[in-house]
Amino acid sequence: MPDQPHHTVEQIAPGIHTPAGFTRATDEIRRVLAELEAVGLSAAALSSALLTEAMPRLVAVHGTSRCAGLLESLALGLRLDEVAADPAPRRLVS
Repeated sequence: MPDQPHHTVEQIAPGIHTPAGFTRATDEIRRVLAELEAVGLSAAALSSALLTEAMPRLVAVHGTSRCAGLLESLALGLRLDEVAADPAPRRLVS
């Protein structure tokens, strides 16, 4: 069955909306990744292949400026997660 048009949305959590079919697509990608990992493809190979396939699609759907903004938000979120995961800095007492 074909996916619904991308302008329809599904709500995956309160206040978080994604394109229709997002949950199904995510489940399928995770299934395929698990199969590929099971046959020995490395995380480096899989992540590189995913980015190679995903980037042109992101640009086609969102345009270059919006795609850049999405990647910037992702990068910021990753940096904030790293800061939150680090233990408190040690302070020297004089």
